[in-house]
Amino acid sequence: MASQSRALTVRFPSSTATLAPDEEAALRSFARAVRRLPRLALSVEGHTDRRGERDLNERLSWLRAQAVAAILIAEGIPAGRISTRGLGSSRPADVGDAPEAWAHNRRVQVLVMKPEAR
Repeated sequence: MASQSRALTVRFPSSTATLAPDEEAALRSFARAVRRLPRLALSVEGHTDRRGERDLNERLSWLRAQAVAAILIAEGIPAGRISTRGLGSSRPADVGDAPEAWAHNRRVQVLVMKPEAR
């Protein structure tokens, strides 16, 4: 069994799976640090705000997770250490109904899976 902790949150503009340059730079820096720790696995969870159709939000959240995973892999983290999933709007970071809340919910969370000591 492994424990997990949130290591990085990457934000996205509305209706896209394309990272802003500053978000991509932070992700690449994170990846360079994590690749030196080969026992750690990463869970990449995509999210959307609650606006829009459920099916489209689920697809967009998955595409966001895939975009983040692709950068992690490009930075040298083996694909076998990364799992991805799209959660749509099912787990909001902010339950508010305003542009600020929506912006907080358009994200990918990268969770570090730490192996438990035996």
